[in-house]
Amino acid sequence: SSSSSSSSSSSYYSLENIERISDWSEATYEGLDTRPNDGRCDRNGNLIVGSYNFQHKFNAQEIGSLYRLDSEGGLRKILNTKHRVSNCISFTPDGKGMYFCDTPTRRIFKFKYDATADGSPLSEPILFKELPNEMAGMPDGANTDSEGGIWVAITGGEKVIRISPEGNIDVVVDVKGHNPTSVTIGGSNLDTLFITTRGGPEQGSLLGVKLPVSITARGIPEATYMDKIHAKSSDSTEITAAEEKNDAEVVSKSKANVAVETQEEVKTAKKEKKEEVKAEKKEEVKATKAEKKEEVKATKAEKKEEVKTEKKEEVKAEKKDEAKAE
Repeated sequence: SSSSSSSSSSSYYSLENIERISDWSEATYEGLDTRPNDGRCDRNGNLIVGSYNFQHKFNAQEIGSLYRLDSEGGLRKILNTKHRVSNCISFTPDGKGMYFCDTPTRRIFKFKYDATADGSPLSEPILFKELPNEMAGMPDGANTDSEGGIWVAITGGEKVIRISPEGNIDVVVDVKGHNPTSVTIGGSNLDTLFITTRGGPEQGSLLGVKLPVSITARGIPEATYMDKIHAKSSDSTEITAAEEKNDAEVVSKSKANVAVETQEEVKTAKKEKKEEVKAEKKEEVKATKAEKKEEVKATKAEKKEEVKTEKKEEVKAEKKDEAKAE
């Protein structure tokens, strides 16, 4: 008895592309004769789904549970109490309240709901509405409008009712000859009430009717489970892009640092080379001066020896001349 999204634009997914992300735990792991029944995404895109006791008409056993399926595929129980037939799962406009009923009891409960809670998102239930004795049928699928009214398909009663936030029935939509199972509000202006049915000559059909002119409320675009996965994927892509951008910036900065370091190394090398050349020139000048000094010294010594030799020769010649004169 699940209803479709009330968004004016819908997303469609091929069964070939849908990945199995979770087993139905009650039948698989607990051996219970149950199946998923009513379900709807909360405003954050988590799928809330309840179970149905196949044999409830015969044994009246309350063996069903209420679950939340998150975007990671994790399935967990969120309601401590058991029930026979889960239905009426719907959320207040702000997402902070959730409606739920166990169909055979004809009572609709309201919970405070926290989509971000680590544990159970539900508070203790408060009785919101019990169908009056004079009304035939039982509550089945439901949906809330923009003003907080909850539209409920009354299976076996051939009608859909709207219950105001205060708990009063203020609209009754007769669907004679049809057995309604669930409702949603859609259309381009979110002002069409769509009703699914079961049984009858058509073996189930989809009806549509404009909301009464007395009702100013409209439908609320529904969050969907696939949208949540896509949003998460998009977030991951954005994070990856940001990381890649950051990595690129790091690489760019690293290259810039290397370039700066290289420039500094070149500058230092040039300075060192300049100092080395300067030192070499200084040493060369010093050596040249020393060589010239030694040359001058040697020249002086040679000159001195020459003068000495010349004087010696002169003295020798004078003595020879003196001897010859005697």
